[in-house]
Amino acid sequence: MELVTGAMGSLLPKLGELLKEEYGLQKGVKKKIESLSRELTMVHAVLRKIGDVPPDQLDELVRLWASEVREASYDMEDIVDTFLVRVEDPNEATEPHVLRRLRKKVGSLFKKSKARRNISSQIQEIYEKLAELAARRDRYKTPDSVVTKPATTIDPRILNLYKSATELVGIKGPRDELINMLSLGDGDEDLPSTTKMKILSVVGSGGLGKTTLAKAVYDHLKPRFECRAFVPVGQNPDIKKVFGDILIALDEQTYTHPKLMGLDENQLMGKLNEFVKEKRCLIVIDDIWDKKTWKLVRCALQESNCGSRLVITTRISEVAAYADEHYKIQPLSQDNSEKLLYASIVDGEGKYFDSLSAETCERILKKCGGVPLAIITIASLLASKPGEDWSEVYNSIGFGHEGNDDVDNTRRILSFSYYDLPSHLKACLLYLSVFPEDSIIQKNSLIWMWIAEGFISEEQGADAGVRSLFELGERYFNELINRNMIQAQERRHKGYVDACSVHDMVLDLIHQLSSEVNFVTVLNGCERQKLQRSISRRLALQCVEEHSVSQLANVAVEKVRSIFASRCNFGALCPRFPFLRVVEMVRCSVPRDRGKDVLDHLESLLHLRYLRVGSILITELPREVRYLRFLQTLDLRNSWIEELPEEVGLLTQLVCLRCSHETRVPAGLIGKLTSLQELCVWCEKDDTLQFVNQLGLLRELRVLKANIRARISKSIESALLDSLGHLHNIQELKITARWNWDWQSVNAGRVSCRHLRLLRLDCFVFSALPAWINSSLAPNLCYLDLLVVAVEDQDMETLAKLPELSCLILCSKSDTKSVVSIKIRTDEGVVYFRKLRFLKIDGASIWFDLRGSKYCNSSRVASSNTIMPRLESLEFDVHVRSLKDENLQLGFYKMLGFQNLGTSSLQRVKAELNCEGASFRDVVEAEAALEHVAAVHPKHPTLLIMMVEEEHMISGYQEACMEMSKAPELVTKAWKLADIVGSGQIQILRMPDPTASSSKVMRLLYTDNGLALLALSSNAVHKLWKWEHRDKNPCGKSSKSVPPVLWQPENGIPMTNDTIDGSDPKEATSCTSLSKNDRYLISASSGKVSLFNMMTFKVMTTFMAPPPAATFLAFYPLDNNIIAIGREDSSIQIYNFRKDKVKIVLTGHHKKITGLAFSQSMEVLVSFGADAQLCVWSIDGWEKKKSRYIKHPSNGSGALVGDTVVQFHYDGTHLLVVHESQLAIHDWQLECLCSWFPRDAPPSPMSSAVYSLGCLLVYAGFRDGAIGIFDAESLTLKCRIAPSAYIPSSISRTDPTVVATHPWKPNQIAVGMSDGAILVLEPLDIDNVQVGSDVTSEQRPSRVVSSSRLS
Repeated sequence: MELVTGAMGSLLPKLGELLKEEYGLQKGVKKKIESLSRELTMVHAVLRKIGDVPPDQLDELVRLWASEVREASYDMEDIVDTFLVRVEDPNEATEPHVLRRLRKKVGSLFKKSKARRNISSQIQEIYEKLAELAARRDRYKTPDSVVTKPATTIDPRILNLYKSATELVGIKGPRDELINMLSLGDGDEDLPSTTKMKILSVVGSGGLGKTTLAKAVYDHLKPRFECRAFVPVGQNPDIKKVFGDILIALDEQTYTHPKLMGLDENQLMGKLNEFVKEKRCLIVIDDIWDKKTWKLVRCALQESNCGSRLVITTRISEVAAYADEHYKIQPLSQDNSEKLLYASIVDGEGKYFDSLSAETCERILKKCGGVPLAIITIASLLASKPGEDWSEVYNSIGFGHEGNDDVDNTRRILSFSYYDLPSHLKACLLYLSVFPEDSIIQKNSLIWMWIAEGFISEEQGADAGVRSLFELGERYFNELINRNMIQAQERRHKGYVDACSVHDMVLDLIHQLSSEVNFVTVLNGCERQKLQRSISRRLALQCVEEHSVSQLANVAVEKVRSIFASRCNFGALCPRFPFLRVVEMVRCSVPRDRGKDVLDHLESLLHLRYLRVGSILITELPREVRYLRFLQTLDLRNSWIEELPEEVGLLTQLVCLRCSHETRVPAGLIGKLTSLQELCVWCEKDDTLQFVNQLGLLRELRVLKANIRARISKSIESALLDSLGHLHNIQELKITARWNWDWQSVNAGRVSCRHLRLLRLDCFVFSALPAWINSSLAPNLCYLDLLVVAVEDQDMETLAKLPELSCLILCSKSDTKSVVSIKIRTDEGVVYFRKLRFLKIDGASIWFDLRGSKYCNSSRVASSNTIMPRLESLEFDVHVRSLKDENLQLGFYKMLGFQNLGTSSLQRVKAELNCEGASFRDVVEAEAALEHVAAVHPKHPTLLIMMVEEEHMISGYQEACMEMSKAPELVTKAWKLADIVGSGQIQILRMPDPTASSSKVMRLLYTDNGLALLALSSNAVHKLWKWEHRDKNPCGKSSKSVPPVLWQPENGIPMTNDTIDGSDPKEATSCTSLSKNDRYLISASSGKVSLFNMMTFKVMTTFMAPPPAATFLAFYPLDNNIIAIGREDSSIQIYNFRKDKVKIVLTGHHKKITGLAFSQSMEVLVSFGADAQLCVWSIDGWEKKKSRYIKHPSNGSGALVGDTVVQFHYDGTHLLVVHESQLAIHDWQLECLCSWFPRDAPPSPMSSAVYSLGCLLVYAGFRDGAIGIFDAESLTLKCRIAPSAYIPSSISRTDPTVVATHPWKPNQIAVGMSDGAILVLEPLDIDNVQVGSDVTSEQRPSRVVSSSRLS
C-alpha cells in the first residue's frame, strides 16, 4: 500500500488470489475480476506518477480524481478481505469432537455459499464504480506535469552525516560557553551541600540545534555527576510521564515503569523532590513549550541543594526567561553553513567544486537561512546528483519571495526531499506521523507495522531479491536513515541501531502531508480540535481523555483500519472496528474494573495483523484471540497479562510474539508457533528444559530474546546449545539466566551465525572464545557481549578481524586476575577492529601490548587507519597488582597506552582501578599513566577513573613505613648527637612570611604529598607554603635548599575561620583536619566549623554554630564526606557535611573532647577528653567498646588536667597518647605498653608530639623551647634539640606550640612557634632520604596534582 495509491498495491495481488479454483467463483465473476485487475493495474501506474508530483503542482480535478480512486481502493480491499476471511474457518480442523466438527463443517458450507453470492454482487459494484471513475479520468486528462521521475541513488557516504557534520560546524565553542555559564569549570568539580541548583535555558526556533547542543553539554558533563537524566517533553506533555522518565533516568534500579504507574502527579513530584535533595544531579529537559509545564518541573526540583544543574531547551522566550540564565542559539554563520553543506556532500574526500556548483551552493545556503536541518537535508539530495544538475535542484525548491518565514522555507526544502523519495518509501515515512513527538520508535516494531499495513509486499521482495518481507522492511528503514529523513538511535545496545526518531520539523511536514491526503488523522486531546473528514483510515489518539472521545462520533468506524492510542484515558475505544488491521495501545489509563472492556469484541477483529497492548491494567488476554487468523504480531511488553491462553498456539501466521515479564507462557505453546521470526519471552523455572528443546523447532526465528528464570544445568546447557545450532536465520540472540557464581565454563557448542548481528549470552560462561565466532562464520556480527573465563591473545586477534564488529563487551569474574592483551599491530594494509566504536573489558585487566608495533619504542602515534579507527568509548579494568606482576620490564605508561586507539574518534575513557594488594605507589603510577595517555591522545578524551578495593590497598604511608622498618638505621642514625645545642649542628629553614604577625601557630599540617605546609594561627587565619617547580627543584620537593612560597589568594583574602564577635582569638580553641589526598580542609576557631575546598581555597560551607564550639576535628578515612567533631560539651558528632546531616551523637566523656583518631584496620574511633578518659568506639554501629582513665605519672591516683591528643601508629593497632605531662604507647584495647614523663623538677610541659614516618621515632615539643626525639618502641629519649640550636638569641619568650612530621621524609619536621614563626628542621648529616623518592610529584594522586595551587 502506498500513499497516493491507497490500497491499490495490496489489492491487486488479492484479486489474483480470488481467481484460484479453491474459492469456487463462477466464470462470469472471474472474468469481471480479470478485467478489474487489468483496469486497476493501469490506475495504479497513473497514481504512482501523480504521487511523484507535489499537490500544489497538480490540477485540482486530478487531485480530486486521485483521492476518489484512493478511497475506493480501501473499500475494494475491505470487500476482498471479508470474503477471504469468510470462506475459510481456521478453527474447523481443530475441533476434537467429531459431531461438533461435522456440524461446523455443514454450517460453514452455507456461509461460503452466501459469501460467494455476496462477492459476486460486490465485484459488480466495484466494476461499476471503477467504470465511473475511468470515465471521469477520460474527461480530465492527466496534465503534462505528471511525468515519471528518475530514481535517486543516495551516496552511502552520507550514512552517518548528521553526526560527522555536526562535529565540523564547531559545536565545541557553544558547548564550552554553556559549560562556563553553568559554573562548571575545571576548578568547580565538588560543590557543597548548600549550593542551589543552577538553571540554564537554551532558546531558539526549531531546527537550529537546541537539542544537539544540550546533548553535547550533557555528554560532556555527565561523568562529573552522580545522577543524570535527559528527558524530552514536547508540545502536549504528559507531566506524569515526564516526572516518571526523570526518576527512571536518575535511578533506574529503584524506579521502574510498573512501580510508578499507580502514582499521581503530586506523588511523583514528591519522590523527585526527595531524590534531588540528597543527590548531585545533571538534568536536561528538552523542548518545553509552555509556562505551566515549566513551573511544575521547577517546583519538583526546587529543593535541590547539592550543586545540581538543570538545562532546558525551548522555542518560547517567555519560558526561557524563568531560568537563572538563558542562552539564545543563533543560526549558523555563512562560513559554518558552507562547512556543513560541503562536508555533508563530500564527506571529507576532497571533491572539487567548480564555480557553477559553488555559486549554486551559495544561493541554496542563502535560502536555508543557517538552519542545520535544512542544510543537511538538501545536502543528501545534492550528494546523489552531478554538479551540473544542482541548479535544477535549486530552481525546483520553490522557496517563494524573500522575507518568507524560515520554518516555511525549511518545510519546502523537506517536502522537496520527500517528493524525491521512491514511491514505496513515502507511505513508510508518513506512517511515522502516528507516533507522538519525541518518540523513540523501535525498528522491529515499525517494520512489523509496515508489513501489517501492506506497505511491504511479497512482489516487492521478489523484485528486490530478498528472502523475507522483514528484510525488505529493514532496507526501507535504512534508506530513510540514509536520506536523513529519520535519525538512527541506539536504544538498547551501543553500536547497534535498533530504533529511530523523527526531527520535529520532519514530523511537522509529514503531519501536514498525512492530513492532506487523509493518510493519518491525529487527535491530540485538544478540546477545540475538529476532525476534517468523516472517513479516517488511521486514527492516532494522543493524550485523549474519556470525555474527548465524543469527537469520534462523526467518524465512520467501519472505515478505520488502524488505531494508535498513547497516554489516553478511557475505558474502551469503540465497540466494533470490523476492518482494523493495526492496534497499538500504550500507557493508557484504564480503571482496573474496566480493563477487560479494552479487548472486548476481540473476536470480531478478523482482519487484525498487529496488536500491541502495553502499560495498561489488563490481566487477561481473551481466549477469543484464536479467531485472529491473520494476526502477525502480538506484543504484550510492559503489560500486566498474567498468562497466554493456549489458543495463541492456533495463530499459525504469528511471526512476532513479545511477552511481559509478568506473562507466563504455557509449556509446549512455543513449539506450535513454527512461523515465528521474533520471540521475546520469560521462561519459568519448571518449563525451562521443554522451552529450550522447542526453540530448535522455530527454524524461521530471526530475533530471540529470552530470560530464563533458572540456573543453567548441564542438561539444559546441552539442549539449549543444540537448539541454537538449528536457528540458521538468527540475527539477534540475547539469552539471560540466573548467574552461576561457580563460574563453571561450558562447552561452546555451535551457533549458526552467518546472519548473526547481535549476540549476548548471559546464560553461559565460556572457558574461551567460541570457535564459531570468527570473520568467516560471523561476517555480520556487530554487537558481542560474552562471559569468558580466559581470553587468549589469539582470541583478541580473531575478534579484531570481525568486519562489522561495532561493540565488544567481554566479562570475566574479577577474582580471576587475568590479563587481556590487545596487541597493537601496524601491518601494512591491515585494519584491526575497523568498525569498533565501543569496547568494554570487565573483570579482567587490560594490557595494550605495543611490543609487536614499530611504534613500541617511539613517541609517534600509529596511523588512525590501522588501530580501532572509529573507537568512541573505551571501558576497562586495571588490576594494578596483576598488571604489575605481568611484566616488570614494561611500565604502566606502555601497558596502558591507548593513545594509538581511535586517534580521530575517541571521546570517552573509563578505567576502573582495582587497588587490591597493590602498593600506593603502583596505583599512583597507573593513575598517572592513564592521565598522561589521555593528555597526549590526539582527541584528548574525557577520562573517568574509578577506584575500587581502596580499603585493601597498601597505602603510601603504610608502604613507606614498611620500607623504613626494613632499614630503620636510615632514620635512627640520622640524629647522631644526644644533644644539639648550636645552629651549626642542624639544618634550619624559616618559612618566608611578608605578612608575619605575632599570632601563635595553633595547628600545623603537611599535605599528603609533602609539597606544602598549612598553618592555622590563633587569629583564625590559615597560611599555606608550597614548594614550587623550579630549575633547582624540578620535582617540587620540600627541600631545605629551596624555600617555599607563601600562597597569596588573588583577592587578597586568606582562608579565615568563623569567629565569635567580641571574643579573644587567643582564648579560642583551634582545630583543623585535612581530608584524604588533601581535597578538603575542615577548620574551626571557636566559631562555626568551616569547610574549605583545597582546590579553590574557598569556603564551601559553614556549619555547627556554637555553643558548644568544636574542639577537635577528624575525617573518616573511607569517606571524605563524613567527619567526627569533638565538642566543648563533651559530645562527639558524626556528621555528613554533603547531606548536612548528623548521623549520630556519641556521649560518654564528661569534659570537652581534646583528641580523635580513626583506625581503619581495627575499624574503631578513639577519643580523648579533658576528663582524662580514653574511649574506643566501633565504627560499625558506633557503640562504645572500651574506656579507661589516664593517671598522672607522679601520682597514680590523681586525674590529669589539660589537653590530651592521640595518634595511631601506621599499623592501626598502637596508639600514641600525648599529654603535657607524659607520652605513652597503648594498644587499641587501651593497655599501656610503655610511657615516658620528664623527671626534671619542675618539669617543662609538652606542647605537642607526633610519630615520624614509619613510626620509628616520636618528635615532641616542650614549652621551654626544647624538642625531644624519642625511640617509638621504648620511648627512650635519643636526642634533644636545645632552643639555642634553632631559636636566634635575639628572639626571646617563644617556644614550639606544635610539631608536624613530613609524610615522606622521616627526618624532616616542621615546628610552629608561639610567636607565629614556622621552621623546618633536619639533621645536619643526611642524604636527603625520602622514602619512595622515585615517585615524583607528578605521580602523586591526580586529585592532588590536578590543582595548580598545590603543585
